[in-house]
Amino acid sequence: AIMPLWNPSDWIYHSEGGKHAIFRYNRGQHEVAGSHVEPFYGYILRIRKVDLAHVSFRSKHLNGREKVVSEGETLAKQSLDEWAESDSHKFQRLLVQPMIGRCYLDLAKTVLLPNSFCDQIFDSTISSNVIPESRLPSWKFNNNDKPMQSSQDGVIAYLLRDHTNLLPHPRLPIDTTKTPTVISVEIKPKAGYITRSPLVLPENRCKYYRTRYSLQQDLMQ
Repeated sequence: AIMPLWNPSDWIYHSEGGKHAIFRYNRGQHEVAGSHVEPFYGYILRIRKVDLAHVSFRSKHLNGREKVVSEGETLAKQSLDEWAESDSHKFQRLLVQPMIGRCYLDLAKTVLLPNSFCDQIFDSTISSNVIPESRLPSWKFNNNDKPMQSSQDGVIAYLLRDHTNLLPHPRLPIDTTKTPTVISVEIKPKAGYITRSPLVLPENRCKYYRTRYSLQQDLMQ
């Protein structure tokens, strides 16, 4: 399959978690000329931060000894199936989606990003000062971290629909004078329990009425 063209200026930093950064496609539908169909309109990219850091390090410190795909070049691969599917993606595809229905669950599409795209989007994100200070260590290169895939081939990422920005229905008129309101709810049970253990130390008794996840979020501020 031939991967589409990737332009770093079309993507902006949106948010991040512990391991992944989210980039939103920044070109509006009104910017697409003629009948050309914009393939990334309404989508986001989910990329491992360690992979971005590895590509940036290799690009700047290996003096061009590694293959780097030039900007705007398409990346040709026979198939992305040669890379192992993540356990989470496999769980959603094989168990969750058949149970609740395909129309209710959008599965991420695996894409292979060129090295130059990842290098530029890493640099622009770091220089823009949009990353919370508490998250900056996770963007630093660590030789002990293993990238998902050799940077000679590119970086594996996931393309998902952006459900925080609902697209207008093609048959309905668009009112450009009003800003639509979108409420996006993410159900993500993540260390959301409250302990009842009698072994909690007195100085940590907040664990009896605060979940571990909410405490972690406060400590990261």
